[in-house]
Amino acid sequence: QANLSQRFSARLPPACRGALGRLALYSRLRERTPAPYAALLDFGDVALLSASPERFLRISGRAVRHPGHVGDAHHPRCP
Repeated sequence: QANLSQRFSARLPPACRGALGRLALYSRLRERTPAPYAALLDFGDVALLSASPERFLRISGRAVRHPGHVGDAHHPRCP
């Protein structure tokens, strides 16, 4: 399976570098890209913003699961 994506990177102006600036940028992404699944992962010196029509991961407590996609083959040892 191939998951096509586009990667963009840029140095943000000082106003967008803090947590509130990144949250504002993420809010703008959500407004302009009405994808049902989106995320903002802020690691301090690096942030990742994502918007997708598909769910790639499901997190429940400490467990992370990949729910599979249409066309994925089911493996008997993988629930």
